[in-house]
Amino acid sequence: MRNVLRERPLYNRDIPTRIVKSEWWVQEAPSVAQTVDWGGLVVFPTETVYGIAAHPRKPYAVKRIYDIKKRTIDKPLQMLISNIDMVGRFIEDVPITAARLMDMCWPGPLTMVFYTGDEDHTLGLRVPDHPVALKLIDMCGGALYGTSANMSGMPDTTDFASARALFMGKVDVIVDGGECEEGVPSTVVIAEGEKVRVLREGAYPASEIYRVAYAGAAPPS
Repeated sequence: MRNVLRERPLYNRDIPTRIVKSEWWVQEAPSVAQTVDWGGLVVFPTETVYGIAAHPRKPYAVKRIYDIKKRTIDKPLQMLISNIDMVGRFIEDVPITAARLMDMCWPGPLTMVFYTGDEDHTLGLRVPDHPVALKLIDMCGGALYGTSANMSGMPDTTDFASARALFMGKVDVIVDGGECEEGVPSTVVIAEGEKVRVLREGAYPASEIYRVAYAGAAPPS
């Protein structure tokens, strides 16, 4: 019965939020991962901006992200994964251009978007380059739905104080990681057959993306 109660959706916007300091992370990581496994939400640092994540097997937790951020349902969340080997769990065929980018840029500020069979359905994958994020993802089974920890359409949060101001009382855990190293979001790239296209330029400039993807050759027109 205890676990059943913990599995209930938590839609109350004024919930107890636990703060975890970075120096406590190693000791506290298992209990934070358990909170996510039970359907809780966590705000945490990455190398780019602060993120908010939910377990992919907890649909009500994913819905809470949309509700809290006031994000429209037509904007899919990305999947944060623990390592490049996890790609095969979600994507069957990876073109060589995308493989070059993932080999060179992961872990790091690159979100790689793939079509997943349905022509209109895509999934963005990223391996963040931050010890807090990577440990959390790994302890939650290697994959978490995530997005930037901000209100939809508003500036990204790049420090703990801003993340706390926005999400205190709305999420279950906030991990204090200080300021994010990059301070700008990931570059988003979509694989379209053997071609790749930059959807959003971020920490990696578009010129570097195309240079790596096409092994120094000019991108096809």
